[in-house]
Amino acid sequence: MLNRTQKTIIRKEPVTPSRVAKCVELSGLTQREVAQRLDVAQSYLSEICGLNDARPRYQTITVRTARSIATFFGLTIEEVFPADVEVKKESK
Repeated sequence: MLNRTQKTIIRKEPVTPSRVAKCVELSGLTQREVAQRLDVAQSYLSEICGLNDARPRYQTITVRTARSIATFFGLTIEEVFPADVEVKKESK
């Protein structure tokens, strides 16, 4: 769904939990359109994007849904749902 330039933008984004929202924005589609194509409720996608909260609610997402979202945008799960910054620092 995202073109090469858009994928590069996502990959270069700071590691923040709002990458799903950025993917939606770059796609040029509305949240509603993306939700319909993914066959999820728009309110659920909104929770994942974290637009109404300081942090997205990843706790409710299944691996299957995460994979569907990543595949829809042509990215990997790790690119769309980066590991917590603290975890990355500890693993170095």
